[in-house]
Amino acid sequence: MKMNLRMSWLGTGLFAGLVVFAPQVSADRAKAAEVKAAPAELSLDAIVAKHLAALGGADVLRATKTLSYTVSGEKAGKKFTKTVHYARPGKMRVDYETEEGKGAKGFDGKVAWAKKPGEVAMAMSADDTASMKLHADFDEPLLDYGKRGIGVKLISTSEVAGTPAYELELTLPKGDTERLFLDAATFLPLQKTWTMKKDGKATQVATRFGDYKKVQGRAINHSTEFRGDGVTAKSVVTQVVFDKPFDASIFAMPKQ
Repeated sequence: MKMNLRMSWLGTGLFAGLVVFAPQVSADRAKAAEVKAAPAELSLDAIVAKHLAALGGADVLRATKTLSYTVSGEKAGKKFTKTVHYARPGKMRVDYETEEGKGAKGFDGKVAWAKKPGEVAMAMSADDTASMKLHADFDEPLLDYGKRGIGVKLISTSEVAGTPAYELELTLPKGDTERLFLDAATFLPLQKTWTMKKDGKATQVATRFGDYKKVQGRAINHSTEFRGDGVTAKSVVTQVVFDKPFDASIFAMPKQ
């Protein structure tokens, strides 16, 4: 989904209407008809409720036991494929292939590890392990956010590429913040922005989400675009499966 595709994103609404105008329509009225309606003034609780409903419903999200997806894309001009497996509680594995070869990384709930192409698997540092633990939580950020130690504020109404949106600020348990932009019509995520630190420097990065499709009762973004630190990456989802049983051994560091 982060590519950061987290759990499910579903909720499609269909609206059909027939509007008939007289042949003479003034230029001002024509322009006004093209202007998108401003987002309704909703409370944070109402926005979160509509967002979770659009994803498929809070009960469906909570009941999900496993998630796996495969993406293909291009980063900094180089092609890649990646398959990600998640399982409760807090387990994750990523298998990827680039021009350099095949690699993998994972977290079994205690040990985080990485295997670069052509090398043996090695345990990660304490900082990288903490990062893997954070990413192994595949629940949507706004699902039961208070219980999970996530702070959420409604900043304002905004736009993303001309689409009206609600802009939310999320404060993660360790104090990091990110902005989440929800489509004001569908309440599905349009964009996420945050600050990434690299070599001691802070860089603003953004991820765009699009091409939502229904998968097992959830809405999943099938296209993602990342921009930041002079790098552009695009990926498309080729497969998504929920609640497929996994052997727990796939998350453990491979034996040498």
